[in-house]
Amino acid sequence: MSEPSNGAWPFQEIPEEEGLDISAIFGNSSAAPQGDPFAPPAAAQSVPLSPTPVAQEITPAVAATSQPTTAPIAKAPVEAPAENPIAAAFEQKTAENTKKGLLEKPPVFYHKGVKEEIDDPSMTFEELRIRKSDDFTDLEEGKRVSWSVEYCGIRKEVKDPKGTTIISMKEMIERSREFLDALKKTKDKAPCCYVKPKVEMKTKGNAAYKGKFGTLEEARTSDKVICLIPSNDGRIYELRKMEQGEFIAPKKNVVDFSEVRAGFSPALPKIPAELMGQIIAFFRAFMTDHGENEAFAQIYWDKAEKRFFAYVPKQSVCKEEVEADLHDCPYLIKSSSQSPAVMERWVLKVQALEEKKRHYEGVLQRELDGLDDEFSVLKLLSQELQVRANGIRNLRFQQRAA
Repeated sequence: MSEPSNGAWPFQEIPEEEGLDISAIFGNSSAAPQGDPFAPPAAAQSVPLSPTPVAQEITPAVAATSQPTTAPIAKAPVEAPAENPIAAAFEQKTAENTKKGLLEKPPVFYHKGVKEEIDDPSMTFEELRIRKSDDFTDLEEGKRVSWSVEYCGIRKEVKDPKGTTIISMKEMIERSREFLDALKKTKDKAPCCYVKPKVEMKTKGNAAYKGKFGTLEEARTSDKVICLIPSNDGRIYELRKMEQGEFIAPKKNVVDFSEVRAGFSPALPKIPAELMGQIIAFFRAFMTDHGENEAFAQIYWDKAEKRFFAYVPKQSVCKEEVEADLHDCPYLIKSSSQSPAVMERWVLKVQALEEKKRHYEGVLQRELDGLDDEFSVLKLLSQELQVRANGIRNLRFQQRAA
């Protein structure tokens, strides 16, 4: 035994010879985790009696006691912390004050990225559409336009745009409990009331209310409200049939017609490079060391053989001009002698020259008639002057003789 201790502990140590098993009392630390010591003890398992020796029954009993069953611990429900009444009242007051400030804030028209405050919210949504249709052409047709109001995350559709005012929709949202709750949650304490139009997509083709016409009479007799009419001054005019009357004005930025550009689209194939090379060589022959002269060549299309060929008529060349003799050219009329259109074109050209000749003859005849009248008057004056001159000369001769 150990020596008595002089400390405060009054008990003596138990020697190992007395057979005190610490592991049996407190359990082995390397064993499976122990159950809850405060849980009620598990019901003892009944061991069937058998004639087997007692030593064989003790082993399973010890094993059963070495792994006690763990009973679940019933946890008490945790009560949610009570809401702070002071913070809730403060939040409620803040939302109400914010709401009072928003009552005086005007609604905002929002379409295609454009935002503008509505000065007169007492107007209906249909009146707003008519006012904005001058700036946004997609709002011209009221049947295709629907409206909605978005305010602090709340969206309301307008069922009757003609009978509903903007301010009534805004006040309806502001009076709702949903709007007050939304103000408490939102970070933006000054949200805007957006009035948004939505335009239904149109199908391709001309609109049902718009048409294109060749004359003004056709446009007036049609059932189209907007009519596009070409004029002899080269411009496109727009006719609008309104209740007040009929408006006609030049159309700017016409998008109803396809783009047309001036130009020439040849029906014949391109001139072969070999033929162009021959013509260029012919031109270069007139460029000598002594000077550069102009030259003339004609390119024709053979309808029978479907090919191009060149013809060089007789010509007198110099640096400034070319005088070509086309009277002997066999291709001017002969190549198209079987075409009535070409013949008629030549006849019209001759008739135009004849008309021009008559015009100049008439002008010259009128000028000659005027000259004849003036010449007659001047001739009479000249005769009178001659008589006066002879009288003065005779009078002076008589005075000298006297």
